[in-house]
Amino acid sequence: MNIHKNARLTPLRREEMARDVVEGRFSEADAARTYGVTAKVVARWVERFRIEGSAGMLDRSSRPRQARSEPKPRWRMRSWGGGGGPRPPATTPTKNPRGRAPRPRGQG
Repeated sequence: MNIHKNARLTPLRREEMARDVVEGRFSEADAARTYGVTAKVVARWVERFRIEGSAGMLDRSSRPRQARSEPKPRWRMRSWGGGGGPRPPATTPTKNPRGRAPRPRGQG
């Protein structure tokens, strides 16, 4: 198993931390300070240790168990009045009064 370089705890250290809390050597707050994680993380690992034992200390996949059946649309059609459909394009393009194309914003 590959442990990424920013991981605070390896499975062995997670088990050690959970055992310390379960056996009463540390409170969750003390374990959090000692192992450099939050109390919420300590509580999560302790609970998993109580339910699954040493096997629960291994990393789990973050991949979703199921793919969504249909993606949600990113936009909605808007009604611009009477027709109920999208706004029609302009019939004539607008012209710059100076007769040249406008410069893109943010470029000198």
